[in-house]
Amino acid sequence: MGFLINVVNFFVYPVVKLYWRIFSPPATGVKVFIQYKDKVLFVQNSYGQKYWTLPGGGVKKNESLEEAAKREVKEETGITLNKVINKGSFLYAGEGKKDTITVFFAEVDSDAVTLDSIEIKKASWERISSLTLSQSPVAKKCFELVGYKL
Repeated sequence: MGFLINVVNFFVYPVVKLYWRIFSPPATGVKVFIQYKDKVLFVQNSYGQKYWTLPGGGVKKNESLEEAAKREVKEETGITLNKVINKGSFLYAGEGKKDTITVFFAEVDSDAVTLDSIEIKKASWERISSLTLSQSPVAKKCFELVGYKL
C-alpha cells in the first residue's frame, strides 16, 4: 500500500499543484488546533509536504465548517471531537489556489491517535511551549489565531 501511495503522490500531486497555479481556484478548508494538556497535535501529510501542520482539509458541498473540522479530524487521526471553537479565518494562496481556511480549537482528554495511512504519514504531540517541528506557514497562522505566538 505504501508503494502505491508514493507513486500516486509522485505523479498526481504535482499535476494538481500545476492546475492550482494556472487556474487559482477558490477553496474552503479547515484546520483544527487540538490540545491535550500542554501539547498540540501535529500531522505530516503523505503528499508533497515536508512541513508539519494541523489536522484538517477541505469542506464538502452542503457541509458546515464545524462539521468539516470534526470529519477531517476523525478521518485523519481517529479522534472524535464533540466541541470545536471557531477562532477565525484567513486567506492562504501558497499552493496557487485561493484557500480560505477557518481555524478551530478543541481540547481532548486522551492523546490516542489512529492515523489514516493514506493521507497522513506521521503524527506528533508537541509541547506548545517548546515546539521542535518544522511547521508549515498555515500551521503558524493557525497558532496566531488561537492566541499563541511562535
